[in-house]
Amino acid sequence: MTTGPRRFTTETMLDITDWLHSKFTESPRTPVDIELYIGTTKKDLMPGEFADGGNIQVRHRSMQNMVDLADVLGCHLVPQAMGDGWVTARFCPRNPQNSWHHTENGVEKYGADSPYQRIQKLEDPSFLHDLRRSLVEAGIEGCQYLMNLGVNTGDELTLVQRLNAKTRCLGIDHSPSAIAAAKARFAGQPVDFLELDINNITTLDERHHHRYDIFMSLGTLHSPGVDSKRVFMWCMQHLLAKGASVIVGFPNCRWVDGEPVYGARTRNRRETDMSLVIKDTYFIKKYLQQHKFQVTIFGRYYLFVVGRPIAIQR
Repeated sequence: MTTGPRRFTTETMLDITDWLHSKFTESPRTPVDIELYIGTTKKDLMPGEFADGGNIQVRHRSMQNMVDLADVLGCHLVPQAMGDGWVTARFCPRNPQNSWHHTENGVEKYGADSPYQRIQKLEDPSFLHDLRRSLVEAGIEGCQYLMNLGVNTGDELTLVQRLNAKTRCLGIDHSPSAIAAAKARFAGQPVDFLELDINNITTLDERHHHRYDIFMSLGTLHSPGVDSKRVFMWCMQHLLAKGASVIVGFPNCRWVDGEPVYGARTRNRRETDMSLVIKDTYFIKKYLQQHKFQVTIFGRYYLFVVGRPIAIQR
């Protein structure tokens, strides 16, 4: 049950967060409504700068400001009403137990019927933008063959085919149900799939060696069950065609109660700890640079490492 919204005018963000923290300390699961002014027509104001709120001076806020506030408080942001520049926003605490990450490990943890499959990566604007940028920087316009290691049901290949319908793709994954779903999804398109434990990548038939213009692996080489360094180095040495590019992505979020929560976590910490994802990212970056690749790193909920051979840079 919610109480009436509190209107904030000249209070600082510190005042607002302290007040909200006190409310959630008193009642951790109860939504709280507040009112903030975002209706200024002066678009170059910074958050917290003073604006004309009609008859009173108010601190300017933005919708992004409010979204970030909800995120750091562990809440969903649910706008309730807007009028005369004022927004009433409801902060609803997320349920930390409602997360696919609690699924037990196994071959089908990411299978076609798993909770993980509710996530549609290409519906996340930041992931879609960063994946598109990665493929363009990797040279998708001239790519004949692409390998996706850890393809699951093939979300990323939808964009690959949109950018270059002539690219022949091979997707590899260890989940039988995910591979079956991917085959049905891409029936009739130049996409092949192979069920294989990534740790056994060295058994890949020699017809695949030195073939791929783009090697891509997103959200796979960080997995505890994968000997990631050995697998990645073998792929680099055996699967890339001359002048090939590399795209490796590492998750930098957790899904909680239907929303991505920014920042990687380690097993025994409740708060964000990006030390492992930074370590993994640095290893890929350093390896690529040692092998004469130009490397770019970017991303939000996923960190993308894109390497393209220096020799073919224009």
